[in-house]
Formats: sequence, structure tokens, C-alpha cells
Amino acid sequence: MLILLSFFGVCLLFLGSVIAQDQPTAEQQEDMEAYFQKVAEPGPEHQKLASLEGTWSQVITLWPEPGAEPMVFEGTTENRMILGGRFLQCNSESGEGDMHTKSLTIYGYDNRFAEYTTVGFDTWGTYFVTAQGPMQEDGETVVMHGTDLDPLMNFEQEYDMVLRFVDQDTFTTEIIFYNPEMTGGEEQFKMLEVVNTRVK
Repeated sequence: MLILLSFFGVCLLFLGSVIAQDQPTAEQQEDMEAYFQKVAEPGPEHQKLASLEGTWSQVITLWPEPGAEPMVFEGTTENRMILGGRFLQCNSESGEGDMHTKSLTIYGYDNRFAEYTTVGFDTWGTYFVTAQGPMQEDGETVVMHGTDLDPLMNFEQEYDMVLRFVDQDTFTTEIIFYNPEMTGGEEQFKMLEVVNTRVK
């Protein structure tokens, strides 16, 4: 932590020296401050994520492979905004026995690129997956695209993570694969769908 803080301090000193040397005009200084404020501060997109705070029950449908009969589980998720309303943290638990799963998913919105982001962890591995993408024209569906190189299987997974705001008491998530190693020759393969219902 001390190393990180020291590095951050060095970066600030360096930035300060560069600014001092270049001597930006008052207008440039105002533009820089406005940009950094825009990048740093939560906006309406973060409020959209905040609408998912609370306790939710889940119905999870998992297709083990293309064409297989789905497996259905129940679960729960506790969602809360963190870091001053910048990210939504979802702690989920589902299934029983060998299929018992705990997961941590964090959603955000990157003001720089105008895209939603997600990073996910679960008890099925010691790694994480990420994706990012825009809100669709309907204003309720976020499609975040990602890739992940699997060194054991020696192929790159290509997928969408879809977050859909259905209504104030319902939202869904999906994982859809596109690489041929996962799709079984089809154009795409939806492996997972989760329907979340608010617990009142």
C-alpha cells in the first residue's frame, strides 16, 4: 500500500511539474479541470446501476453445451453501490452440492469511453473475466463484449455479457459465446441466463 501511495505521489509531482513547465492558459486549465471532473464523477449511467441495489432472488438456467437440456438452480444476490456510487458490487450464491457457486461481479460505467464495464470472479476458478460495451438503443439493454485466452484449452473465448433492465423489480443477465470451440458449429451459444427478482 505504501509503495502504491508513493507511486501515486510521484505521478502527481510529475504531472504538476509538466503543467508548471507548459504553463497552460486559464482556458486550458478550466478545460482540464472539467475533463477530470467528467471522468471522475458518477453520472446518470451510474444511477441506472444504482437501481439494482438491494436483495434479489435468482433463477439460473445453465446449458452445459449446445443442444443439451438446461439445468436450473435457485440463488440470491446482494447488490450495493461502492466507491462513492461509481460501481455496483454483486455478491451472489446459488446451487447445491457440486454445483454450489459463489460469485462476485462488479459493474461500472467508464465515462471516458461511454461504455459499461464488468469484471467477474467465482468459485469455479482462480481467474477473472471482463467485458465492456454500450447501452443499446432501447435504453434498457447493455451488451458488453469480452475475450479470454484459455491457456489450458489453447483457444480464445469470445463472449457477450448482457445486462437487461426489465423493470424496477426485475433484471436479467446472460452469457453468450461466439467462438466455435464453444458454439458447437452454431453462430452463437447462450450458456447462461439469470432472472433476478427483487426481494421485498
